[in-house]
Amino acid sequence: MISKIATEKVIDFPKQDLIYFNVGRDEKIYMVFLIDDQLILQVVKDHSIIMNKSLNELDSDSYIYLIQEINDDTIVIVFEQDYICKINFLDLKENNMVEMCSFLLSVNTFHLDENGLLWIGISEEGIFDELNSKGKGMYCINLLVGEMLFEEEFKGIMYECSSIQTLESELYTSYEEEQTIVISTFSYDLNLQSCQKKKMYHLDKKEYRYCDQLYVSESQILLFDNMENKQYAFRIVDDETFRMKLFLDGIDPSQCDPTYKVVGKYLYILVEDKLYRSKLM
Repeated sequence: MISKIATEKVIDFPKQDLIYFNVGRDEKIYMVFLIDDQLILQVVKDHSIIMNKSLNELDSDSYIYLIQEINDDTIVIVFEQDYICKINFLDLKENNMVEMCSFLLSVNTFHLDENGLLWIGISEEGIFDELNSKGKGMYCINLLVGEMLFEEEFKGIMYECSSIQTLESELYTSYEEEQTIVISTFSYDLNLQSCQKKKMYHLDKKEYRYCDQLYVSESQILLFDNMENKQYAFRIVDDETFRMKLFLDGIDPSQCDPTYKVVGKYLYILVEDKLYRSKLM
C-alpha cells in the first residue's frame, strides 16, 4: 500500500543562518537566524515580514524548543540555556520579554495547542530524575492562567515521550515502553480536568524508537524523524496498523535533507530554500 501526499509550495525560505523555524495554526512562520553572534526572530505572514526582533535575552548558543503566538499580544519562547529550560513570554505591546518559569528536567519536545496549553514531553533522563518523583512522562501548563493541569496523569506509563500533537480536544503522543513504541490517543476536558486514554497502537521499538513529529487520524498514522531523515506511514484497519510506503509528491527525501513540522491537519516541509505544505487526510 502507498500513502501519496500532494504538496504545494508556500514560500521561498531564506535558509542561510537559519537555526529554528515553526508554523502556527494562523499560518504565521517563525524563523530564528544566528547573525553576527546574535539571535534574530523574524515572523512572516502572507509573504510579508511582520516582525524582525533581536532576542537579546537569549545567548547565541541557546537551544530553542518552541516559538509560537499564544494570542494577538503574546508569543511564547521556550529555550534551554546553561542547562536550564526557560519558558518566556514576549509581550508584543510592550516589546519586552518576561520569564514565566524555568525547570531542570530533561525534555524532548514541547507542543502549544489551540487552547493555550503547553504540553511537555519528558526524556528518559527526565522521567527517571529524582526531581520527577511521580515519574511523569508528560506535563501540561495552561499558559493563559499559569496553572499546571492533569497532575495525576501520565505517571509511570512511559520510558520516554518523543512527540505530541493535538487537534481540538484530542491529544496524540508517541512514547517508549519497555518493549514497544506506543502511539496513544487521549481525549481531554478542561472543565472536568480529565484526560482519558482512548486508543493505543504498538509499533516495533527498534525501528521506530524516536520520531519527533506525528499525525494520527481515524485511518492513518504518520511519523517523522527529523534527526535521521526518516518517514513512516501506517494504515489503521480495525485498530490494527499496517505499514505503507509514504510518497510526498515532488519531494524525494533521499535527495535532500527536509525538515518536517506537523501543524493541525497540515504537514510543512522545509527543503533547501523552499517551504512546502501538504493537507493531511
